[in-house]
Formats: sequence, C-alpha cells, structure tokens
Amino acid sequence: MSDNYDKLMNSKISASTEKKAASPTPKPKRSKAKRALLWIVIVLCVLVLLVCGTAVWGYTVSVDEHILPNVYVGSVDVGGMTREGADKALRDEGFDALEGQSLSVRLPAGAKFAVDYLRSGAVMGRNEAVDLAYALGHGSNVFTNLRDWVESRLVPMHIEPDARALDERYIRACMDEGISSRARAASSSIPTRCTGPSKGR
Repeated sequence: MSDNYDKLMNSKISASTEKKAASPTPKPKRSKAKRALLWIVIVLCVLVLLVCGTAVWGYTVSVDEHILPNVYVGSVDVGGMTREGADKALRDEGFDALEGQSLSVRLPAGAKFAVDYLRSGAVMGRNEAVDLAYALGHGSNVFTNLRDWVESRLVPMHIEPDARALDERYIRACMDEGISSRARAASSSIPTRCTGPSKGR
C-alpha cells in the first residue's frame, strides 16, 4: 500500500509541476496610466536638467570679466578684452579725439555759442563705448546673456558710435543761452560755452 501511496503522491507532484511549467505565472501588467505618468516624470526631469544647465551656463557668461568675443566698437575689435583693455584699445585708436571739444555756432543775429560734442550726443564717449560693449552678455537675465554669447560666436556684434540720437534738449538750451546773451557775445570774440542741462535730465 505504501507503494500505491508513493505512486499517487508522485503523480500528483509531477502533474502540478507540469502545470506550473506549462503555464508560467503572469507578470502583473502595468496600466497605461502608470506608463504615461512614468514618461511624463522622465520628460520633466530632463527639462529641469536642461533649464538648470542652461541657467548655470548663462551665469558663467554673466560673471566673466571679459567682453564677449567678436564685439566691435566702430572698427575696433574689443572682443575678449577686459574693460581696461578695451579702454586702452579705443584710446590707442584715437576714439576720444573729439571728447572735450566743442562746436562753435554763430547765429544770423550775431549770437555765438558752443555745443559740446559729447554732451550733445554727436559723439560717443570712450567710457560709454566700453560700457556698451561690456553690457553685451553681462545683463541681469542669464538667458539673454547666453543668447548674446551664442550670437557673438556666430556673427560680429557692432556698436556704432555714429548711430546716435542728438540731445535736442541740450542743443536748444545752448541756443537759448546764446540768444539770451547776444549782447555779451557781440562784445566778445569768445563764444559762450553752453551750460545747459546734461543729457538725460
């Protein structure tokens, strides 16, 4: 009888192992919603990493002490220079030749006055030119700074000292001062130097 019992038990065990071997246990399927959520999380993580990396890159551009490459003030290449280097390069090129000089004007009524080239906006000062060159890529927005950096790598960036608007308010103040002092100007051969309002007031 024990033989029959052993045969019976062996047949049950072999039958159950055959069933298990024939039908493997199914893995639980992930729902479509869980898969979509996983992809959304992955995409968001990648976007956050890209934005953070871009911000860090833009910050490194912003804090660099040098002017962006490929920047020109007129025809003078100041790209890659520090403020001091750009100032020296512009001075060596005679950029400030008209600084401190005036244009003497004589009106038909005989009044004379002088208009300062720099204050009138007729010429750009060396310091202003250096500030404008340095401002490219050094603003408060790191993404704009990064855009300026990329643009400077692709095309030259020009600061045109001649493309400026004259300060009409200053020039009119000089004219008014010259007209009002016509009697004094007529008695002197030296033109009246205008002390009108400075640009931006």
